Amino acid sequence: MGNIDDDIRRTSLRIDEKLAVEVDKLALKNVRSFNNQLLILIKKGITLVEAEKLFLEGVNPVMIVKSAEQ
Repeated sequence: MGNIDDDIRRTSLRIDEKLAVEVDKLALKNVRSFNNQLLILIKKGITLVEAEKLFLEGVNPVMIVKSAEQ
C-alpha cells in the first residue's frame, strides 16, 4: 500500500528551521514528541480556519470596515 497503512499516511515534511525550533519548544513544554505536537498544531489550525469561515459568513463586510475605522 505504500505510504498509506491502517488509515495513516506517512509523509516527510520540510519546514523552516525557525518554525521547527518553535514546535520543539512547544513539544517540550507540553511533554510531547515533535511529531505529536505538529499533528496537534495542524488539527488546531484546520479547526481555526473552519471557525473563521463560519464567522466571516455571518458578518456584514460594511460593519467590519466601520468598526475598523473607530
